[in-house]
Amino acid sequence: MDAEHSENIVYGRNAVLELLQQKPESIEKIYFQFNTSHPKLKEIVITARRLKLVSGKARLEKLSLIAGTTKHQGVCALISSVTYYSLEEVLAKPRNTFPLFVVLQGLDDPHNIGAIIRTAEAVAADAVVLVEGKGSPVNAVVNKASAGALSHMRICKVKSLVRALEFLHQCNVQIIAADMDAELNYTDADMKKST
Repeated sequence: MDAEHSENIVYGRNAVLELLQQKPESIEKIYFQFNTSHPKLKEIVITARRLKLVSGKARLEKLSLIAGTTKHQGVCALISSVTYYSLEEVLAKPRNTFPLFVVLQGLDDPHNIGAIIRTAEAVAADAVVLVEGKGSPVNAVVNKASAGALSHMRICKVKSLVRALEFLHQCNVQIIAADMDAELNYTDADMKKST
């Protein structure tokens, strides 16, 4: 099983613990290493048992095979697919007075996507918008890099970036582009309206 292509595996202590706390219903099974002396691993095992989730011990080799990497930190969770929201659903129940969407296109590095999801969660964005077929899929690597933030963040997948931006503009959402070389930091931008 290749983690780069598996959208149904979450691995790493922080990512699995956040998933247990935020979306336990999405977990089909948890595998953990035989030696569970690490405090977070113990917490994961106890929480999984309390929630009556299917779990089992596995050798490190099996965990590496499931996760598609040796960087699983002794735990993997098999989950149902990521839940995707429509732009309309997010606008109907915004987290903020002025909804904030983080729109990504063509990012191929799943670590970057995970880090952006983590940052989007930290700034209380309403959703991260991805363009279907452009860039890395939301997979186990993205979830691990997000350090569990994916469990909190709504993800929208759109077919056309242009149509999505036009729709958001029609809904009075301000469109601001980000650039690494910009003179204005995003924290200094006027976000006193939907962005």
